[in-house]
This record gives sequence, structure tokens and C-alpha cells, in this order.
Amino acid sequence: MGFLLFLAAFFGLSIAQTSATFSCSKWWPGGISTVTVHDQCSYFPGYENGQLFGGSQQVNVTVVYTQGWLNSSLASIETVTPILSETLSQSIAYYATFGNVLPSQVVVILTSIAKPPGAADTGTADTVFPGTQYQPCQIRTFPVWTDNTVNNRPRSLFAIAHEMYHCAQQFVLYQQDRDPKNYGDDPWIIEGSASYMANLVFPLDNVERVGPKNTSYDPTLPIYQNNPYNAEIFFQSLEFNTEAVDINNWVMTNAPDYYATNRTHLSTISDFIDKFYSFAKQYCLKMILDTDGFYIQNLTDIIPTPATISLSTDGNSGTASLTTVPDSITTFNLSLSGGQTVVLTSTASANQRVAYRLPNDPWWSDMPTGTSSGSEGNVVLPCNNDGTPVTILILYVSSSDADYDIVNINIQQQNTDQDCPCFLPGGVGSTRRREITKRGLQGCGNSTSLPSSGNNSTTPSSGKGNGTCQASSLTDPCLSKTWTLNLPALQSLLETKVESEGTVNSISLSGTGQLDISGTSAGFTYSNFEVDIDLTVIGIDLPTTTVINGDFSSSLFVQSGGNGAGTFCLVVYEGEGTATETDSLTGGFSLNLGPQGGFITSEMVMTYTCDTESLTMTGTLNGVTAAGPWVYSSS
Repeated sequence: MGFLLFLAAFFGLSIAQTSATFSCSKWWPGGISTVTVHDQCSYFPGYENGQLFGGSQQVNVTVVYTQGWLNSSLASIETVTPILSETLSQSIAYYATFGNVLPSQVVVILTSIAKPPGAADTGTADTVFPGTQYQPCQIRTFPVWTDNTVNNRPRSLFAIAHEMYHCAQQFVLYQQDRDPKNYGDDPWIIEGSASYMANLVFPLDNVERVGPKNTSYDPTLPIYQNNPYNAEIFFQSLEFNTEAVDINNWVMTNAPDYYATNRTHLSTISDFIDKFYSFAKQYCLKMILDTDGFYIQNLTDIIPTPATISLSTDGNSGTASLTTVPDSITTFNLSLSGGQTVVLTSTASANQRVAYRLPNDPWWSDMPTGTSSGSEGNVVLPCNNDGTPVTILILYVSSSDADYDIVNINIQQQNTDQDCPCFLPGGVGSTRRREITKRGLQGCGNSTSLPSSGNNSTTPSSGKGNGTCQASSLTDPCLSKTWTLNLPALQSLLETKVESEGTVNSISLSGTGQLDISGTSAGFTYSNFEVDIDLTVIGIDLPTTTVINGDFSSSLFVQSGGNGAGTFCLVVYEGEGTATETDSLTGGFSLNLGPQGGFITSEMVMTYTCDTESLTMTGTLNGVTAAGPWVYSSS
């Protein structure tokens, strides 16, 4: 036994207590110790002259510890020694396969520091290149890491592998004459890729994600607003069609500059949108395959938002405008009638991607832009014998440098299945089949007793009613007079209605409107009647203008009430003119005031109240407000 060891044994001293000490910042001279450990250090046994790790590219690793390290942790030197050897040898050997990405010298300092300066929570380890030189890279551990060598061995192995990849990141950035201390506002690229690479080194430990298998990732937020470590699953998804060395090259190329904001930076990376699109498709289907060979569990469900379709006059084509926050994952559903084939196309730009699928489809199909060719965008909607609609799921992602981004989806009916029953409104149980000429995208066409689209004149219904608007013996004398639109009262009602949808910036009405009711006949006339509404919804300014010019004649049937309040329906039998809406979100649409023009339909239920001076009515379709409220004064 050597003399020093004999003294140590005799006096009960540990090897650590007998080791010579020196400044922990000895590798970074020149007054730059403010970014290293402020303490006295001793060499970890076996690392006094460093140890070489790696194959063709070797890294000399020196391990030291601070004076208070052993007393602040659960572990002993004997426990830590094999952990260090395994994590250093495996991580360096793996990263060396990427080429010249590792510095030639690394110093690991085992400390008793409770947490990194400025950190909100206790950390496991961190990495820094002190000063302006890039040798050596410093990995600093905290008591949590040392305790994990006792109670969570996989986590302690993973942590050093994670930090060693930070050494690679910073070394490459220095070679590119970029300052690795300035990561800009995109830490998710740095931290997410480091967790992914450590997962490659130790694929079976499954400790690479924060929380139980990534339950913390929120796909509805931009990726840079998530926990940066949880962004590991983005890089994991790239294994779908990319090799690890190529993922490493992408990280090294696209690590953010200090002055690049997160959204702006991503919008300038040419292939980011395609990588994020692939990630989104896998995430929605919960098909991100972990490096351990199993699918990642407990991914958060993405709830589709119902998409509103603006239909053409004939109902055989339509447009849906979809809005997303760039760099997040957004899904929608389109509800269309079964028994038809439709073609979907989009207006997607270079920074937008759109996909679609039926709920039972195993994978997403890319939606074509502009015009489709061959089978692109063709969707066969099966016939549902209970009359329920068929859902098409839409995935929309963007990498634009904007607060929100809009894409339009165009839907065109190709053909209909003439053997598929056509149901009256009401869904399940409404099984009476109509005689029809053609179904529209969202339902059956009117019966063949009505004119086809484009014919704005036919004969009055003579009290027979039409479709769900049935003739009735009920009357209400209160209705039968000439009424004039009351613009101030109408504006007040509109303000109350839209306040629940967002912040009302302004509402103004102008022009004239008149309604003449005599028995079962009702005539509507509009002259430059305009409604301007400026509304802010979830931070988005949505100005809308509606202009109505023209007139139409209809049959009016009181369905309930009949004493100053109740419901009636209308069957339009002639008319001309248009109701045109324009808005910044969808671009707008136009409806014809004549029969089948869509402005008033026989399925619409008009709820009304009236007295000698005033008439108020609102049109609803399937329980949802579709027209109005309208307020008239007695002329």
C-alpha cells in the first residue's frame, strides 16, 4: 500500500479528500472564469490525464469534481465510474459517425451546484464553450445527475449523451464562424435534436421526452412555443424517410442565428414545411415510430374544426376557407352528403401544405393545388342508408411568417350515385325518397316540380306548399300589411347577436327594404341595402360587407302560433337580383334572390313576433340561424 493510501486508510480519509485541488476554470484562462465553475476541483480517478474515446475521430475527456460534490450526492466514485465510461464511450462513438463534428477535448465537471444560474428548476446538466475559443467543451453536472446514477441509471446515461451532442452543435457552429452561445429564439431545434440524438445512443431507455412519453407536447401551438425538449418527436418523425446523419446535417445547417426570430427563421428554411408536414401527418395518426421500434404513446388528440362551405347557386360546388397558426398542426372536417364523388383542390402556396382522408383511411393523401389530374383529389363518398353526412378530414399546416395563414379548399361534385336514397332534412329516420334531378354537395336538390337552377320564374304554389314548407289553414292578421326595414332597431339586434362571436369594432346599415304581406303572398324588395360589420375574432380583424339588390315573390304559410307570434315558411316562385357578401377571410359569395338561389329556401323556418307597429323575424335552418334577424316597422 502506498504511503498516501496508508494515511488515508489510517485516518479514515477518502481518496477524494486526499486529491490535489486546482481551479475548476484552469482550462479557460484569460479572465473568462465567469462562465465556468467557481470552485476548486480534483481529478476523477482514472481521468487525471484524460481518457481517449471514439474511433477514427478521438475525443480526450477529462473528468473532475468540486470539493463539495461527494458530500452533496447519494453516489460514490465507485457507482459513478461505470456510468461515465458507458455514456462517454457510446455517445462519442455514435456522434463520430457523423463526421468531424466533435471537439478534440471535453471537460466534465461534477458539481454540487443546485441549479444553473437563472434556471427556473433544478437541472441535470448543461454545456458551454467558455470564452471565445472552442476547446475544450465543458459539460457541467448537478446533484440530480449524480443521484440518478443510483436511482435512475438510464436518465444519467442519457443526460451526458444529450450534453455531448450540444458539444457537437457548438463545435460545428464555431467552425462556421457562428457564435454557439447565441441560439436566437429557436431553442427547440437545439434541445429537441439533442434529446433525439441521445435517444439514438440509448434507444431502449425511453427517457428522451419530458413527461410520460411526451404527454406535454401541444400540437395546436407552434412548435417553438412547446417545451423545447418535447420537440424531440419532430426529429423522431424524420426517421420516416431520413437517415440520422442527414438529420444531424439539417440541425447543424439550420441552427438559428441570434437575430432571427423563431417564426421568421423557420419561414426561410426551404425544406422545413415538408418536414413539418410529414411530422403533422404522422402525429395526427399517432404513427410516430420511436427508435426503440414502438409507436410513441399518449400523443394528444387533435380535435377537427368543422369547416363552413360556401356553396354555388346550384349547390354542386363550394369553397371552404381554413385558417391556421403557422408551425402548428390544424385539422378540419368537411361534412358532405353520401353517394357522390367530389374533387378537392386547394390554393396552397409554397409555405402551405394540405392533405385529406376519410376517417377510415390509413394514411393522408396530398391535396392537389390549382387543378387536379387523374385521380388526384378524387374522393368517393359512400352512400349512407340512414342519410347521415360523410366526413372528410383535412390537415392544413403552414410555415409562413405571419400571425395566421389562410388557404381555400375548392370542392367540385363529379357525379352522384343514383341508387343512393335521397332523404328529406332531419337525418336518421327521414327516409322518404324524393324524385330528384341531381343532388348537391350538402343534400338533395328540390323536387322536379320546381325549376332547375337559373330559371327565376315559375307559377305560384297556389297554397300547396313545397318540400318541408307545407300549406296551412293558420293565418295571422298581424302580418298582413306593408313593412319597411327599421335600420336603427335592426342594427341594435345585430350588435347583440355578434357580440358573442368577437369584439365589435363597428356596425353600419344603409339602403332600404320593404315587405308586402297579403294573406298567403309575400313580396320582398331591396334597394342598395348594405350591412357593414367589422369584427375581431381571436385577434383576427374580419370586416364583412353584405349588399342586397332586387326583389322576389313567395307564398307564405303560417305553421304555428298565429296571434302575433309563431313560425311561418316561404316558397319563392319568382325573383331577380342578388345578395352578395364580401369578407377578408373567405373572399365572399353571392346568392340569387330567385327560386333555388339559396337566399330563402323552403326548409327555412321563420320565427316571428309582430304588433301594430313592428315585425321581427329570424330564419333558422336545422336549428341554426341562417337569415336575420330582420326588423320592420309598419309603413
